[in-house]
Amino acid sequence: MIQQVNITKNLLKHLAGEMLSDDYKASLPVKSIAGSALKCFGHKGLPSEYIRDTAQQVYASYSNAPNYQYNKNEAILAQGILEFERYVNQ
Repeated sequence: MIQQVNITKNLLKHLAGEMLSDDYKASLPVKSIAGSALKCFGHKGLPSEYIRDTAQQVYASYSNAPNYQYNKNEAILAQGILEFERYVNQ
């Protein structure tokens, strides 16, 4: 679990936008999660099962080996997708 971070819908949208920028070097799974997060938190649908599975993999990888394959912000975004219902109506 990611501790000491107050996760909000605005934080998740900010992280997603940052990860989709051309300057941000991220793997395809992270870019996919970020694109879905912007769409979903903009009230244009729900995360697909594929995106939820991908988010679970990113989050689990970070939990098992922090900063090895994914960084903290990527794990926070993955957690936001996994707990989508909690954040969407903030």
